[in-house]
Amino acid sequence: DLTLFDEHPLLENGPKELPMARDGKWLAVSDGNYYIMLDIEKMKVDWKRLIDENDITQTPPMRMELQGGYLAVVKRNYDAKAIYMLNSRTGEVLWRTDPKEARSPQPIYSMFMEDDKLYGLRPHPGQAYYFVGLDCKTGKELFGANEQKGYGGKPEVRLRRMAYGKALVAETKDRQDFELKAFDMGNGKLLHEVKTKSAGDFGEHGRASAAVQNGRMVLLGKNDLVVAVPK
Repeated sequence: DLTLFDEHPLLENGPKELPMARDGKWLAVSDGNYYIMLDIEKMKVDWKRLIDENDITQTPPMRMELQGGYLAVVKRNYDAKAIYMLNSRTGEVLWRTDPKEARSPQPIYSMFMEDDKLYGLRPHPGQAYYFVGLDCKTGKELFGANEQKGYGGKPEVRLRRMAYGKALVAETKDRQDFELKAFDMGNGKLLHEVKTKSAGDFGEHGRASAAVQNGRMVLLGKNDLVVAVPK
């Protein structure tokens, strides 16, 4: 009975993905009415909680990220977009987007969590995006949102789901322009970027592909292989 609704809660025509997250023996899922935390070692439901501000007339589009004591959920509250941080052991809401308070935490996508910090990308009204970091306990921003602009259209961006030392890497596609950008997890600043031309999508056979290893970023395009090494 788990939801199979894979629409993106923030992006129009965003990448499809089922709302679920895993951390060790813990697996967070949903049936469209409840958040459900499973203990997959004991094969039992640890807790379940009704989805807050849920439109019962339609299945909510959601994304989840789970690590340690925290479960981040991004969803639509009817026609509003919101982020919730839950205690992953109890289901208690620790903080959330408040539509009446502009300074409350705003939703992000392509989430990654490490050391009680949540990182992700925030949608931009123009041809750009923001790299964002939030404190899991309080929802406060770790640094000012880092705006990345200068694209020819709305870029398709995703964070690689791994920390490389103290950096996170974003893969960006803007029409036929492909790039990798490394961001400092401490202050959010752009550390380095590499670009190339190609077609198709990242990881598609015969098209653009990328790798990050031992501090190096490698980007393969149509005619070029670009390698960036730390200074």
